[in-house]
Amino acid sequence: MMKKAIMSAYGFLKYSSPLRTDCGKLCNKQCCSREDMGMLLFPGEEKLFEDDKDFSLKKDSGGRNLLFCSGVCERKKRPISCRIYPLFPYTYLENGEMKQKVVYDLRGINSCEIVRTQTKAQRIFFSSVRKAGKSLLKDPECAGLLVEISREIDDIIKLNEDIGGI
Repeated sequence: MMKKAIMSAYGFLKYSSPLRTDCGKLCNKQCCSREDMGMLLFPGEEKLFEDDKDFSLKKDSGGRNLLFCSGVCERKKRPISCRIYPLFPYTYLENGEMKQKVVYDLRGINSCEIVRTQTKAQRIFFSSVRKAGKSLLKDPECAGLLVEISREIDDIIKLNEDIGGI
């Protein structure tokens, strides 16, 4: 059975999109066209793609599940990572409590025009990502991945500060 948090996140992200237009026109659909770019799956989400011939599953060096596609898929089949991109529900601990804020996903700074230029995404998209993040936070494994990715974003911020970037 699929995790309730995953299905809830899918529901919040079902119809949302970062821009009113096709954001893939800004970058020639880089996030969907690079053969070397898989999308990180949330714990348990791989079950949705195991028998789907349009996708392939692989593990990254840390043992996390990555999903690869042909570059074209039905929007309703996209994993959470695709649905929330180029934003991310940044997750952190404050006064012993898990908190979140929606940020641009800096892991995409070299491939996404929206991230690079901080193009304003639709408010409804921010809201959808926020709700999906809160849903994922309810599952301990998904919450762990949110924190892990948030630390990766912290590392990017620190590196850019060290080299005089962002």
